[in-house]
Amino acid sequence: MRSSTKLLLAVSVLSIGIYSGAAAPEAEAAVNYRDVKSEAAWALAPVAELVQRGILTGYDDGTFRPNQTVSRIETITGIVRMMGKQDQAVQAAAAAKDLQSSDGKLIFEKYEWAVGYIAVAEKSGLLEEDAVNPAAGAERWWTTMVLVRAMGLEREAKRSMKAELTFNDSGDIPAEAVGYVAVALEKGLVTGYDDDTFRPKRKVSRAEFAALLDRAGNIVPIATSDHVELSATVSAVQGNLVTLTKDGGTNTFDVGQDATIVREGELVGLNSIRAGDRVTAVLRGMELVHIKVDEAALNVSKEDRGVIAALSPGLIAIEANGLVTQYSVADTVTILRNALPADWNALKAGDDAIVALTDGAVVRIEATSANIMNGRATGVVSSVSPTQISITENGVTTAYPVSRDAIVILNNSIGAWSSVQPGDQVTALIANDEVYHVSLTKTAAVSGEVTGFVIAVYGQQIAIASNGQTVVYAYDDRINLVRAGKTAAIADIKPGDEVRLSLVDRTIILLFVTTPIDEKQYYTIEGTYQNHLEFNGSVTEITVSVVQGGVPIPRTYKVKSDANVLIETGITNKPNFLVNHTRVELNVANNEVFLIVKK
Repeated sequence: MRSSTKLLLAVSVLSIGIYSGAAAPEAEAAVNYRDVKSEAAWALAPVAELVQRGILTGYDDGTFRPNQTVSRIETITGIVRMMGKQDQAVQAAAAAKDLQSSDGKLIFEKYEWAVGYIAVAEKSGLLEEDAVNPAAGAERWWTTMVLVRAMGLEREAKRSMKAELTFNDSGDIPAEAVGYVAVALEKGLVTGYDDDTFRPKRKVSRAEFAALLDRAGNIVPIATSDHVELSATVSAVQGNLVTLTKDGGTNTFDVGQDATIVREGELVGLNSIRAGDRVTAVLRGMELVHIKVDEAALNVSKEDRGVIAALSPGLIAIEANGLVTQYSVADTVTILRNALPADWNALKAGDDAIVALTDGAVVRIEATSANIMNGRATGVVSSVSPTQISITENGVTTAYPVSRDAIVILNNSIGAWSSVQPGDQVTALIANDEVYHVSLTKTAAVSGEVTGFVIAVYGQQIAIASNGQTVVYAYDDRINLVRAGKTAAIADIKPGDEVRLSLVDRTIILLFVTTPIDEKQYYTIEGTYQNHLEFNGSVTEITVSVVQGGVPIPRTYKVKSDANVLIETGITNKPNFLVNHTRVELNVANNEVFLIVKK
């Protein structure tokens, strides 16, 4: 499955499963996947990922029951979750008094856990039949129709109603489903059987449903509210930590205790993941819960460990046990130094090193400088500045330099460094004597008023420029918003609005727009990123290619010194997330770019 580039981590975790039977069990059971491996091994990868995402769940005995028919109500629940509307379903369940379906009363009585999902499905236009028939097995033609609607392809389906399907049993496909099946075939969502049949009335099994959701996610991104999916390259595996590199940015993540790892269709352990593997990873917060190897790293035929004795262009000499061995280095060599990606010039004689060889050439070098501090620090922040953070752990306070590219994780999203405050409980990752990653595990209680300008609204968070710093605050259902003297919705809040916030425990409960941004001075520009200029680590100019009259034309814009970049997982002021050919949206006020949104 691919992830949406607009997908941002949210703050809630929903734990209602896809259940068999009228009532939902009181608690989820961990899936052991044994029956999937023995009965439907072909579906192991999608089942494992969807279970980890919370879209599908198992049964109390740890089974998944892959060959069991999925019911219509289970199908609707899974599809609504795939659309990222779990939170809406919870809210709808609390507010729902009736349903449009003629069997709504039955659903309220026997499937109370699914009321919110049915309400959302009805509102989203997924269901057009008079009755849901919740207990009925989901047929292939019906499941295809609901999925096509969920993927936003209904207009195409309506235009394809006269399509000529060539299956031997095309006559068995209901007339109202012909266009939907045609579109699903074109998009690769469904296929026929070897005997040139479609078998529209065949009931869909739980394993087949998982495969359908997986294919749908490859066409239209899955948008579950509490998980993020990314495709990346494994840079390093150290203990229970995996370092991933994507678009020039590198992050290190913990691997969850119950994480599933799939390689070549088999469930494997973390020790089977190798540096260089191309993977699809699913994150819950900053914890990896699922890893699927899409493309294996080059086969390593030999490893050597020792100390770098000498370096010269295309050659590296390793000393081990008094013996020096010289190796040729491949042009495509991957280099890590102190657990971070590096280039050839970063390597030093005397570094401890592990070299991996394929066909006699070094394809990977993992080097660690002598006496370097690496690891993690967990404790309470005693002081913090842009260049240093002091953490108190077990009564001992230690000051650490901060890497220029340090990343902060706040409320499950990337936040600005200024979001870290004294009193926060943090886990800091350290490499090359510098803190490069800080995860806020518990924020210090901050209440009162804050004034500033809105930078961005994303997920369940609002980024504010206040007193020369960028700070990120969460909001929830308690928030009240006022703009232009009227009650407002979150969608009404604009970047550049001057605001006053009332906070309780670092959560916004009131946002009052004191001065709305002048719409005449605010505009957005979409284009393709080409390059940028920096000064002291800040972007000063950005050049994008804008299509005008069908012709791409480069345009250069001035960027504010405190501008931010909004990426998939949050907001940052680090320009290293900008790479060539990335689609971006520039938010401009008073002729200066103050926010760059990676599309």
